[in-house]
Amino acid sequence: MIKISHVLLLFLFVNNVQAHPIDDQRDQTDQVIMLAQNEKTVPAPNDTLMDLTGPTETKGIASIDPMGIVDLGNEFPGMEGRQLRARIFTIEPGGVIAIHTHNQRPGYAYIISGRIIEHRNDNAKPIVRIPGQIAMEKSGITHWWENTFDDPVKALVVDIFTPD
Repeated sequence: MIKISHVLLLFLFVNNVQAHPIDDQRDQTDQVIMLAQNEKTVPAPNDTLMDLTGPTETKGIASIDPMGIVDLGNEFPGMEGRQLRARIFTIEPGGVIAIHTHNQRPGYAYIISGRIIEHRNDNAKPIVRIPGQIAMEKSGITHWWENTFDDPVKALVVDIFTPD
């Protein structure tokens, strides 16, 4: 069985970088909004982005635990203003990560425990993600998640992003 610490270390050290603890501990609500940010000023209950319809409100997030962050501008020329971050999301039964698009914000979501349904614009049918699976998130991907199961789901989310 692969341990989460091994997956994180492998991901971070493959590119010869080392994670450092997050210096600023933002409010968890702010982080959820950043994850599921929608550029429309007045979101509808459901929205369509890149041929996928989904909810615009994130709910049922029990916790977002920051694991580490790397300032990529210090690691690679041309990556100024971008960071690599690792967080563990816990999504309660009935929880939803609202529809959002990954443009120049690639990442991986590794399912640690529980099951969750992912809706993606590059898949005709929803995908049930189970422990040990990775969802790849890259430019052009629009997706949303819903936990319709009886148990919480934990996912390690590692992504490159530009902080506001």
